[in-house]
Amino acid sequence: MAEIDTASSRYQAVQKEKLAIYQQKMQAYQQLGKQTPEPVLKDKATELGALETSMQEFQANADRDLRTKYASKFPEIEKAVKAAIAACAKEFQVTYISRKYADYNAGESKPLVVFSADMQTDLTDQILTKLGVTTHAEKGKKRQHGILK
Repeated sequence: MAEIDTASSRYQAVQKEKLAIYQQKMQAYQQLGKQTPEPVLKDKATELGALETSMQEFQANADRDLRTKYASKFPEIEKAVKAAIAACAKEFQVTYISRKYADYNAGESKPLVVFSADMQTDLTDQILTKLGVTTHAEKGKKRQHGILK
């Protein structure tokens, strides 16, 4: 995930630079006097429009790239989660663990761990521990919906 964080930070820095340039040029455009010839005003307005379009295109491309990076990491994360669930099921001698439906294509991004509503058979804390998550807001609490928020 460090790769994704690095790319995101880099994209934010570039977008911040683009915004600073745009704001600087917008301020200069707004300070042009009434005596400024029409062709100069048109040229400056066109330049501002091009900068705005460039910023929008850059943001769309950066978003697309980050989504691609996340998607490439998902199998690795899914494998770790499945291994942790299997280890907990074996350790606690659970025959099967069912999971509620998740639609990853709909952009769900919260951790989804299935558990029983009965605290005696709820493996959420153990599964998260196997994944390296040692603290979370719902630790040890009775859960109502089967999804860790």
